[in-house]
Amino acid sequence: MARGRVLLIAGSDSSGGAGGSGLEAGQKVLAAHGCYAMTATTALTVQNTTGVKGIHVIPAEFVERQVEACLEDVGADVITTGGLTPSKAPTGWWSRVKGMS
Repeated sequence: MARGRVLLIAGSDSSGGAGGSGLEAGQKVLAAHGCYAMTATTALTVQNTTGVKGIHVIPAEFVERQVEACLEDVGADVITTGGLTPSKAPTGWWSRVKGMS
C-alpha cells in the first residue's frame, strides 16, 4: 500500500483542479507523494479556469455515507477538508472523524 491513507472531504472542480483546489487537485498532489487518496464529495461544480458557473451541493447524509465507507474499509491516517458548504458543513460524519483522534 502507499505511504499514507488520506481522505479528502471537499468539492469537485470540473475543470480538473486548474485553480489549484478541489478533490482533483488534492488527488494529484497525493499521488505525487505516493499516498493513497480517497474522496468524499461535498459539492459538484460547473467551472473552468475563468470561474465558477454553478454549484450542486451533495446532501450531508450522502457525504456521511462516503466518509463511513472509506473509513470502515481502508481507514485513514490523515483527513483533510475543503469546500464545505455552509448549510451542509460537518454533520454526522464529523462525529465519526472526531472519534478517531
